[in-house]
Amino acid sequence: MHTKVLIPLDGSESAEAAVDEAVAFASSVKSVHLISVEASSVRMRQLEGFAFYAERYTAVRRQAGLDYLLPFKEKLEAAGLEVSVSVEFGDSLPVIAESVRRDRIGLVILGGSGSGWLERHTGMARYARRLARKVGATILTVQPKDKLAPAA
Repeated sequence: MHTKVLIPLDGSESAEAAVDEAVAFASSVKSVHLISVEASSVRMRQLEGFAFYAERYTAVRRQAGLDYLLPFKEKLEAAGLEVSVSVEFGDSLPVIAESVRRDRIGLVILGGSGSGWLERHTGMARYARRLARKVGATILTVQPKDKLAPAA
């Protein structure tokens, strides 16, 4: 039983499949943390007016990320789970690994897109192998139901 689950979301349908998986685990999970990882925000330079622009840009991106996470938060809460959300800035792998360590996450659910070479190297599932080496959490990759190969 994993009491804390982390689901990184990137806006893709395959990553969002991880939310459905967490709903299926609802009876054995206590809480879920949804995280949206944004590419590093604009590096600030000491130019007149630029610092304000960078702060405003980051605030707008953070709010857009929170708005994106809200329907998934509501879906998980409807399944009886405690849900927290955050929007982080930086490179995805280190940000996710730090979140796992900081929040003592036991399970990370990553959405995958498919079995082809390109599909395995896109989406959140591409981090599974490296993330497993960096943290002590269980890493689970899932695919959207419509992407699964038909049973033989």
